[in-house]
This record gives sequence, C-alpha cells and structure tokens, in this order.
Amino acid sequence: MSKRNIELLESLADEEQELYLNIRRSRIRKMNQVKANFCTHISLLHSINFSITITTFML
Repeated sequence: MSKRNIELLESLADEEQELYLNIRRSRIRKMNQVKANFCTHISLLHSINFSITITTFML
C-alpha cells in the first residue's frame, strides 16, 4: 500500500477504515482462491497429459 493510501486510510473514521480493510481482505481472499483453482486445473491437466503420454508409449 502506498504512503499516500495509508495516509488517506488513517484520515477515515474507524468504521470506514474497518469497512475498507474488510473489503480489501475479501478481494485478496477471492484472488487467492482464483489462483488456487488455476493451479489445481494446471496440475490436473499436467496429470492427464502425463497419463496420455505414458498410455501412448505403452501401446
């Protein structure tokens, strides 16, 4: 967070600060979930590709 944003956040009332921080935390959680889902899909695709390669090799 930039120095300017921190200063602006500090100028808000406590309730507004809490609301802002809760929204930020929620967005970060969603971004992390998207990243986790993406990594899971990539891992699954890699496993499928590996299985196909092994199966093809064995034929």
